[in-house]
Amino acid sequence: MPQPPIKPIWAGGKDPNNPGKTPGLDPKRGYRFILFLDGVPSYFVISSQVPGYTVGEGGTHKFLGHEFRFPGAVVWTKTIEVKLVDTIDYNMSQKLLDYIRKAGYVYPSNFNESQANPEYYRRTISKAKFPFGQVKIQRLDSDGKVFESWVLNNPWVSKADFGDADYTKEGLLNIGVTFTYDWAELRNEEDAIPPFPV
Repeated sequence: MPQPPIKPIWAGGKDPNNPGKTPGLDPKRGYRFILFLDGVPSYFVISSQVPGYTVGEGGTHKFLGHEFRFPGAVVWTKTIEVKLVDTIDYNMSQKLLDYIRKAGYVYPSNFNESQANPEYYRRTISKAKFPFGQVKIQRLDSDGKVFESWVLNNPWVSKADFGDADYTKEGLLNIGVTFTYDWAELRNEEDAIPPFPV
């Protein structure tokens, strides 16, 4: 006898893997998130990508008329892009320039800026000097509670797009920021405590 179709859990159905438990009826929503980036108020964030990964093909083995494939290394998506709104008072453009200067970038016009350090001009940029440590993207439920958190480890700014100057545009000026990172972690609600206030 054919079984009746399973009703989706968000339509009041039962979880087939746990029929005695009433499932949650709230799917994840794209707009319920908070991004934590050191020194940037979260309400300036417009959108953010989340991490992904690929698994390389580590090699193949042939036997008779068959071919068997084996997985290689896990490689996290190289970058994520974040879109921010710029403001006059807070000046996100200057903030992003300060990030790379703290990381070691020196303007060619500032080679002699530090009299105390005559070798100041020799500085070069370093990932370890970026002031982030981690970038966190927290997903929220309908009550505003964090149920999971993406954590980007060892991130650094690899690209900044400061928008356009255009007489025909009357909207807000947006900034695009690209972060490169080493690896990401998805943590559950118990580990998703915000590192600092929004």
